Amino acid sequence: MGNNTFIILFLFISFGLCSQDSIRTEDLRPFSYPFDLAKGQLSGEGAEILRTALSQSDIVMLGNNSRDKMESDLAITIAEILNDNEFKNVLIETGPYSAELAYSVGKNSSDIVNEFKSLNRAYSNVRGDLVYTPIPDFKNLEAANFAKYLIEENWNIGGFGTESWTGFKMMSDHLYKNLPPYHQETYKKLYDQSMSTLDSLYNQLTSQTNEDIFNLANGLKESKVYQEYLNSMLLFDINRDHIKSLKFSIEYWWMYGSKQFYEKNKLNSRNNKRHLKYNLEKWNFDFQKDKLLVKMWHGHLAKGKTGNGFYGIGNTLLELAEYNDRQSLTIAIFRRYYEEGEEVKDLIEESPFIHSRELLRLGQKNNWVLIDLRPFNQFFHWGSYHIDTGLRNLMNRYDMIIIPKTDKKTDYNY
Repeated sequence: MGNNTFIILFLFISFGLCSQDSIRTEDLRPFSYPFDLAKGQLSGEGAEILRTALSQSDIVMLGNNSRDKMESDLAITIAEILNDNEFKNVLIETGPYSAELAYSVGKNSSDIVNEFKSLNRAYSNVRGDLVYTPIPDFKNLEAANFAKYLIEENWNIGGFGTESWTGFKMMSDHLYKNLPPYHQETYKKLYDQSMSTLDSLYNQLTSQTNEDIFNLANGLKESKVYQEYLNSMLLFDINRDHIKSLKFSIEYWWMYGSKQFYEKNKLNSRNNKRHLKYNLEKWNFDFQKDKLLVKMWHGHLAKGKTGNGFYGIGNTLLELAEYNDRQSLTIAIFRRYYEEGEEVKDLIEESPFIHSRELLRLGQKNNWVLIDLRPFNQFFHWGSYHIDTGLRNLMNRYDMIIIPKTDKKTDYNY
């Protein structure tokens, strides 16, 4: 190709790109639908679209954002709709050991909410105004009610993802409690020394910076007493899977503290899929007839590659659904307005690090908003509009975006 031809082609392409219209908020508005959620009941145009989509789906992926009140309330309501549509399996991002503990606490109690409160009080770490609960996804009252509903309706509950660093003591303690009384006596001294080691390391925490988390995880890796304790608990079959999950978590958070972000994300992506396989096999899950709800951070549920460059759980389940001629639905929650003290703040104004501003501007203070990306994709994807990277990513990764009305702090359950 001659130089003149190349220049003409370049100018033609550049002119074509410059002549395209950029997508504005007003272009997106026809695909957004307000609704309300009050006392567990959905109402409004967006509610009908959401209810219909849920009823027509076999695998529903609900992508969390903040663990605050509004999305917790929505999770319970969605679970109720799915329960009416023969869903009985849920995976939550708590780590498999934590999920098993949470399930056993609730299953064996007539007062599930207070049992979760007792668990939080027993193993929480208090640092000034901050309280680090052992299972962060169950620190609030709404989450306890979510678990209560699922347990009472006889759902299969499984966990995947990485155990939180805040739960190391809880998990280590239950390894010992799993032993018969006569074996507990044998390992009592080693158990006490290990709990003291954990208390000492937790007491050194000032916040949750990379350095703080590194010191905690590294301290456990280098502690001869604690490693001897894990090796002793490993002698009992009941503890083997739990210790595997705990050791993975310690390694993951050590990598986080070391700022080995790519390596830890790669490790976590593969581990999530192992847990997915484990739970589905345990339940004898049949893709031809069974249905599944997955509730975890929205980034892991993206169709295609996640933001950190890996094919995550969302993409795996999308492909499995299509392979088995079933229907999946991927929903991400992004908040805009939120309360801070007596003030209502706007994330668009407060943070430069947000997803597409054009889309988030559709959020309203007093209404929930559902943005249906399915017809939106069909209309815009191959059109003459210029689409910024952030918006294109959202279009490709999710079927729906839900923006809650002004978000409120949760009612903590500790």
